[in-house]
Amino acid sequence: RCSAADRNGRGAAEASQGLSMRDLVKNLAALLIGLAAAFILAEIALSWLIPPPLHYIYPQPTHQRDMELGWIMRPGQGTYTIDKPVRTNSFGFRSPEFDPHRSGKGLRVLCLGDSNTFGNGVSQDETYPAQLQMLLASRIPGAAAEAINAGIGGYGTTQEVDLLTRMAPLLSPDVVTIGFYLNDLGDAVRDNLEILDETGEEKRLGFKRFTPYRLIYLLKRSRLVTLVYWRFRLLRSGSERDPLHQVLLGRTPPAYEESWRRIEDALSRARDLARARGFRLIVFPVPTGQEFLEDRLEEQYRSRFITLAERLGIEHFDPTPRMKALGGSFERYFITWDGHINARTHRLIAASLYEMLAPAIPEARAAGPEAPR
Repeated sequence: RCSAADRNGRGAAEASQGLSMRDLVKNLAALLIGLAAAFILAEIALSWLIPPPLHYIYPQPTHQRDMELGWIMRPGQGTYTIDKPVRTNSFGFRSPEFDPHRSGKGLRVLCLGDSNTFGNGVSQDETYPAQLQMLLASRIPGAAAEAINAGIGGYGTTQEVDLLTRMAPLLSPDVVTIGFYLNDLGDAVRDNLEILDETGEEKRLGFKRFTPYRLIYLLKRSRLVTLVYWRFRLLRSGSERDPLHQVLLGRTPPAYEESWRRIEDALSRARDLARARGFRLIVFPVPTGQEFLEDRLEEQYRSRFITLAERLGIEHFDPTPRMKALGGSFERYFITWDGHINARTHRLIAASLYEMLAPAIPEARAAGPEAPR
């Protein structure tokens, strides 16, 4: 039988355990309240110190798998890029509907590229293809001028040229532009069929696999979360282990020599197709924000691409020197907290393309193929 002392001992232990659990719950609640208060105070303080975070609206652009290209934009979608509406036509392009079969005189420009050409974070009429179309329309009143935005997020140069090979016979463009971007170097050596999952969404790694997009977009509305994530991105992109950072420092990693070889092959195919079908090919390196955060005098991004275009005999221009001459920092030309080119840079690219095309427009009007009604 239990003695009175044993019973008293067990009772004291149980009481002590109950008290410890209550203390633990109280301490945990106090900690959570303290963290919540600190988070709110940080948000209030940052509202006076940094720009507001981006407001992502669900859903963002959607894609579907393509066995040749890796993926294409879903036709007829109504989504958002950050908070700007996206409407794609029956071809899956971020442009108004158009008749692929041309009738009547005019000029048709096909703009190829990645998310910068597509216009990530800017409205449809702010993209450089749309801006270019407005400039061309003012030059040739009474005749149709089209600049088709065939930019697709995540595309590399080889995919863009493959898309050109598919669409050129159908669309019969007068001019084709290709916007090359720094990360095309990594894109050139990846397996494009491994980027999307079975549903057409980009495969996600780590904890993102278990996090709904709506929750991710909600977290991105926090200034504190945005600031921490942006600083992390800057540290990672400036790391000595980042191969693209090495390219901007003038030290192209050996693995990227194969990328340049594939990019050269792709541009050669585009040039040969331009000669065979009689369209004008213009290429350019899209400005990158890293060059506006710090001077990269020894970079092997723009300079090497321009040298490659010259060697292949392809028309080209470089918007970055013009932007540098106009002055301004990262915030002037790129979307804060994102890094894609902003509406001002889209306008500058459109103006540069227009200046190249304008002298030949009267001749193209007289002798060029007919444009849609």
